[in-house]
Amino acid sequence: MLSVIFLVTSLISVAKTTDPELSTVFKPHDGKYPCYRQPALLTTNAQRTHLLVFAEGRFVTSCAPPFENPSDGRSKTNEDGGLEMRRSEDSGVTWLPAQTVFSGNIDFYTVVWDSRTNTVYLMLQTTTPVLIFTSTDEGVTWSKPIPLAVYPPPPFSKAIKPAVGHGIEVIDNLCSNSNCSDAGTLLMPFVCANGSSHPGDNGSCPSCYACVLKSDLPKANQNRTWTFSGIAQQYTRESQLVQTISTDSGLSHIYLNGRNFSPMPGHRFFARSTDGANQFTKFGIDSSLIEPVTRSWTGVVCSVSRISTIPSRIVFSGPDNSTVRSNFTLRLSYDEGYTWPVSRVLFSGLSSYSDTAVLGNGDYIAVVLENGEETFADRISVAIVPVSWIERKSTRTIS
Repeated sequence: MLSVIFLVTSLISVAKTTDPELSTVFKPHDGKYPCYRQPALLTTNAQRTHLLVFAEGRFVTSCAPPFENPSDGRSKTNEDGGLEMRRSEDSGVTWLPAQTVFSGNIDFYTVVWDSRTNTVYLMLQTTTPVLIFTSTDEGVTWSKPIPLAVYPPPPFSKAIKPAVGHGIEVIDNLCSNSNCSDAGTLLMPFVCANGSSHPGDNGSCPSCYACVLKSDLPKANQNRTWTFSGIAQQYTRESQLVQTISTDSGLSHIYLNGRNFSPMPGHRFFARSTDGANQFTKFGIDSSLIEPVTRSWTGVVCSVSRISTIPSRIVFSGPDNSTVRSNFTLRLSYDEGYTWPVSRVLFSGLSSYSDTAVLGNGDYIAVVLENGEETFADRISVAIVPVSWIERKSTRTIS
């Protein structure tokens, strides 16, 4: 009971502040690494009060080029390091010490929580095939990894990458009559390629396609299996997924929001599916969602999450600046991601990759973001944000 009182009191205290505060969870040289990048965030219990925050630790000489000299190249040393994680059992108010999930040369990864078996699935790209880790105690311990042994069908190659961030579990109550026939399915955002792998993080990537790794709900006493399903449009790389409200019963409707590596970058890609991400049939560029294009990088990893159903709210997070990774902004959609009429700047300084998670009954969200003063990756921070803070003093988005 005392822990519940502490949690409620802490959240009320957060709500009373003028602006949500950023709390540092990973800082270069605080732990074993001189650089932390690419954070992800996940809730791991039914009450949505337990959180896992991940970051990629890197042994590099420079985490990001300074703002004052953006033409400086990134460090050429390799990115040997590991995946670090911290846990919170009080909705992000406090964080337990960092623990190492994996050590070695890694890059992209994505995580999802299976509510039916209380299992966290982690897909991690290493120098070997993508590895699958599982945890049945909310990240306290992790299984020995096994390789992901499935690949997308031709013409796509085996050069697959997990997208940075979180996956989703399909739920019943977003389908008509609360009858999603694919409820319990897990969807993980991936990157597929139909040619050589992408050479870097700037320029266009004609071989890149955002895609979905899917696991249908298994029968009793059977383990989950994985297959590749929906493919988004060409030039899309890292993406995140949201289940949208459907007016017809049957399979879930899925919205994909992706990083734009086309010859005309600067705005986010989207794709939509009406059959549970088996296929995407509607594609486009959202001119209201800006992402920065700099000398060193094209776009960023952004996040989308469903906050509530009645009213329908989806949150988008990412920098709102066309040429600098800065001005980190939260946006709300009330029409399943078609428009984003409400926005609020959470951090006006340098900022880049982010992820989001919904807390409790949807009155608060947790946001993890790269941010800093000298570079956009001086630290990785978490903010606990009341949804009312975004809406109460919001600004209208200019399309």
